This record gives sequence, C-alpha cells and structure tokens, in this order.
Amino acid sequence: ILRLAQVAVWLPLTAWLTPRWGTYGAMIAYTASHGVGFAVFVAVTARVCRRERFTLRFRGMWAESRVLSEFSLPMMLHGLLCVPTVWICNAILVRAPGGYAALGGYTAASQFRTVVLQLPMLIQGVVWPAMAELYGAREMARLGRLFQNTFELLWALGILAALPVILFGPPIMGVFGRAFVADQRILGLVMTVTSLYLLGSITGM
Repeated sequence: ILRLAQVAVWLPLTAWLTPRWGTYGAMIAYTASHGVGFAVFVAVTARVCRRERFTLRFRGMWAESRVLSEFSLPMMLHGLLCVPTVWICNAILVRAPGGYAALGGYTAASQFRTVVLQLPMLIQGVVWPAMAELYGAREMARLGRLFQNTFELLWALGILAALPVILFGPPIMGVFGRAFVADQRILGLVMTVTSLYLLGSITGM
C-alpha cells in the first residue's frame, strides 16, 4: 500500500512538474511522494495498533539498549561507510577525462539495476522476519530449507531479469537518448554485478 501510494503520486507529479521547473520540479515530486508515503505509513500503523490493542509506552525503553549497541549501531556505521564511498567514487569518476558523460552512462545503467532488484528485495523483506523467528526458535532445519529456497529463487529471478536487459542493451539504454547507446557495455557489467549482489544479499541478511 505504501509503495503504491508513493508511485501513484510520484509518476503524475513528475510528469507535470518536471517540464515546468526542470530538476527542481522533479525533486518536489520526489519529496511530495515520500510525504504521502509517510502519511499512509503512519495511518496504517495506527490502525493496526488500535486493532491489536498495542499501546506505545516509552517507560523502560532502555531495557532494549542491547539492540541499539549490537544491531542498530553496526547498521548505522555500515550506512556511514557505504554512502560516502559512493560519493567519493562518483567524484573520482567525474574528475577523469569525459567524467560527466561516464557518470551519466553509469547512472543510467544503474536505474535498470534498481528495476531488476525490486522484486527480489520485496521477497527478501518478507523472508527476513521468518528467518529471524526460526533462528530465535532454534529450528535450524526449517531455517536451512527456507534459506536455500530463497537463495535459489532470488538468484533465478536476478538472472531472468538481468539477461534480457543485457541482450537488449542498445535499445534499453537508448531510452535515455542516443548518446547513451554507447554505454551498453556498462549496462552489461552492472547487470552481471547485480546478479552476484543478489547471491550475497541473502547471505548477508
């Protein structure tokens, strides 16, 4: 529901505001869609809490401090490492000869990476809580089966989605304009790495 609400706002707003205000209009559409998504998220969460008679209480919340130190903090450090690394690599690429054109080609190819990852990431998000529950209950045999089935499914989905993108690279990159057709090799490399990423993502989870 959240994602559908965001997309339902994002697409028409982008089509309407971008021709009028360019990049600024596109960013307004992007921000507005996330605002709508947040509102829907809060409304759905509140409804579920009322239905399940779940009350938020902040008294004694530091009893869960171990979760912060052993899970939240490492995940935050991971984010602090990854995001600046991407920025630095982009800056290195841009400063090279023809850097802005190269960054444009890489960014265009990366958009299709997002498309390929969409369904596997949705599946992974559903499987993650089930895996955690099985691990907590020490049902290792069921956990192993679920892990193997998910691993094979994500890999198959990644390959099935990546192969057509690689095979039809020139017309796909041509969606962004003629100048991007020459970047089809970048697209093939990005899709290959994406398939390998899917193998590692479920294991890392």
